[in-house]
Amino acid sequence: MSDEKGGKLSDTLLRLLRGTGRPFSVNALLKELPKDAKKANVEKVLGKLVDSEFVMEKTFGKKTLYWAKQSKVDSAKLLEQRNQLSEQIILLDKQLAATEETARKLEAELKQFTSKGKQDPDQKLSGPELDEAIKEQEKRVESLSAQRDRMAAAGGPKKSSKSKAEYEKAWRQRKRIVLDIMGAVLENSETLTKKDIIEQIGLETDEDAGVALPS
Repeated sequence: MSDEKGGKLSDTLLRLLRGTGRPFSVNALLKELPKDAKKANVEKVLGKLVDSEFVMEKTFGKKTLYWAKQSKVDSAKLLEQRNQLSEQIILLDKQLAATEETARKLEAELKQFTSKGKQDPDQKLSGPELDEAIKEQEKRVESLSAQRDRMAAAGGPKKSSKSKAEYEKAWRQRKRIVLDIMGAVLENSETLTKKDIIEQIGLETDEDAGVALPS
């Protein structure tokens, strides 16, 4: 097998294993590959992928299964990004609430100035000082309203919540892939337990990482 063909087969196998997230035996992989794929070549490429730590390999009895390796580094980064987004959402929520509350108060004060002028014409409400105060209040209302609009336009808490949801979705997909792999292994073994598989693979569970995703 030439290096070019070996490279193409390697790419094909990686896409298949990563795309499905399932464990495969060599025979099962051959069913998914073009008819001209040879078992010896597939085994050789899988061996290289295992050596390069792109693929995990485990033999259970007479059956050897292969699946794409899930990076612990990527999982750690995923958790870190999720936590950062959670903090960002809390901060943005507080900022938005404070801005809206201040804007409401200023709008109420402005209405109060205006209504006083209408109710008590004897007061010198048209004087320079009062006019200046009203203009200042109007500017503050406009500034805070603009700030609120900018936050809304940029997505604010909603945008961060969406990003957080995407990270949580990716995390759940990873977890589902791992559970599917363990399920397939357990189906082909009468002696192994879920705990045995976790220990043999060196898998970090949500409990080990101190993670509890919302339901």
